[in-house]
Amino acid sequence: MIHSFKGLSKSLLFIDSFMVLLNLSTSYSIIPYLLFGQYDRYVNMLLFLGFNILYVSVRFNKPFTIPRKDALFYIYLILNVCNFFSAILTDTGWKSALIYLTLNTVFYLILHNLFKDYRRYYTTAKSLWFISRGYLWLVGLCIFSCVFMYLLIKTGINPQMNSVNTRYDLFSDNYNNLGADYYLPYYLSVFLVSSDIRIPFFQDQGFVLGIYHEPHILTFMLFPALFLSLYYIKKNKYIIVTLLVFLLILLLAGSTTNILAVLLCVIFYLIHNMFFINKKTFLKNFAIIILILTGSFFIYSLLNIDDLFFIFAKLGSGSMDYTQATLEFAVTPKTLIGSSFFNLSYLDRSSFTVTGNRDIGYINFVVNIVFLLICGYYMLRLFLSKNPYKMAVFLFAAYFFIHSTKVAMVSYSLTMLMFVIFLMSRVAKLNDEQCIECYYV
Repeated sequence: MIHSFKGLSKSLLFIDSFMVLLNLSTSYSIIPYLLFGQYDRYVNMLLFLGFNILYVSVRFNKPFTIPRKDALFYIYLILNVCNFFSAILTDTGWKSALIYLTLNTVFYLILHNLFKDYRRYYTTAKSLWFISRGYLWLVGLCIFSCVFMYLLIKTGINPQMNSVNTRYDLFSDNYNNLGADYYLPYYLSVFLVSSDIRIPFFQDQGFVLGIYHEPHILTFMLFPALFLSLYYIKKNKYIIVTLLVFLLILLLAGSTTNILAVLLCVIFYLIHNMFFINKKTFLKNFAIIILILTGSFFIYSLLNIDDLFFIFAKLGSGSMDYTQATLEFAVTPKTLIGSSFFNLSYLDRSSFTVTGNRDIGYINFVVNIVFLLICGYYMLRLFLSKNPYKMAVFLFAAYFFIHSTKVAMVSYSLTMLMFVIFLMSRVAKLNDEQCIECYYV
């Protein structure tokens, strides 16, 4: 292991953050496909697992430890092992399910051991920053991809070039079942041509999606970073730029789920300030948020007043039905063992209803509820703290869990979930005195 005089070398810290970025890129992004140049996500996961094992063997010169007191991690393992065997017994699983479980487990252990190693040299605050910045880099890369492509389109470039409909399996379901057309112009950004245009000025030819494949997935992966970014950024001019950039992403995606999740997080923030922060600060924050929301709707109205109604139209359309169907599957067990909850073929794409004999099973249902209850406990601890860093992490996790209702239990296949529960559980266990250090990151 390479050390500098005052801590770990910058090159080693960079590699650590880059490995976090790569692992998180396996959650729905096109980065693995671009790196390895092949079709199958299953192969990508195997290759990343190999990289992780190589990285662990070189990076850590002491025994690679397993967290002893980490309820969420062990419940996650139990749930996914149960799902793996139920999938085999009912022949409803993906061949990649075991790879997801192994990759996610190794990634979580990497996060655990990185944090443990950082604490030997740095404060808790700085250690958390080093853990988080790989995710923030990934978000920054996607934002750059989206903004640059959008500007190119507005200057007259035709984005409908370099079709990737059948090149990567990430696009195959929407291409085959929904008639979506995917392009990757100049390999800069995914571009989705769809009849489901919501805000024409920002989607006049289609959706700019950066490194992701659906509007709601773009926001699902990016918007948790907003709350961490607003904490770490100290200068007002950079805060304003950050808000404007995320507002642009919101407009490019036009995701109803994203808009509702952001509004709920704003409500949580206001309630927290009402009870835990002085009234002057509350009124100031309330006024700022109202101005931002009012300005946003004013921009909408300048474009076309009818565009405002896409939110309500989506609520009454297949988007809401899809969310209800995935949640219904998760809470209506019918048999003891059940079937795989990774395979969304249990949904009829025309009616968004659960088909056949597919069900979560009582075992998976109970373990899932226990997992969510423990998450709720950590979230409550974060929410009840007066520390601003804990509140930032609360909003980061709250947005993820609210938006994950769209994909329900498929989120257990994502490395992003591992990052969320790691950061949430670690920060919730810290006392406020430890988090005070976070002001000085």
